[in-house]
Amino acid sequence: VSAHIEALEAQDPDLPYLRFSERESTIMGTRTSNMFLVLLAAYTSLICLFIIGTVLCVQQLFESRKCRHQYELLLHMGADRSDLKKGIRKELALYFLLPTVIPLIYSGIYLWVVFNTKLFAPKDVWFGVIIALLATALVYGIYYVIAVTQYQTYVLREPRYQVGDL
Repeated sequence: VSAHIEALEAQDPDLPYLRFSERESTIMGTRTSNMFLVLLAAYTSLICLFIIGTVLCVQQLFESRKCRHQYELLLHMGADRSDLKKGIRKELALYFLLPTVIPLIYSGIYLWVVFNTKLFAPKDVWFGVIIALLATALVYGIYYVIAVTQYQTYVLREPRYQVGDL
């Protein structure tokens, strides 16, 4: 095969340039398709993040309706309101962070594979990883703050007394 290529190169001096040009267009096509797949994965993960955040937030707010009576009992027994707020923050932080353990493990394995296959320049990958982490922290943080605020507001609000209760 190499003898045939050398014979063709002897006949046409532009053949090495054409082979290089063809290789370059193939590499660019591969990079474009890889970048498309990365952007598609990022978009899909952002949509999933919004769905997961919404489900966690709504579930905790429904849970607060069940726990309201227990928190009222703790307040009547002398528990400090600030201690209960800290407990709620810690409970919800654990509740929100626990589902991220498996995706973090999966992402670590994925990044290890990407770095070992050398499909992308490490500088480009780290930039994407940092942007993805910041976006995730922002979205997840907003959902966490909303859940904590609403949970505390509902569970620890002052009871409203009716005229008949007096």
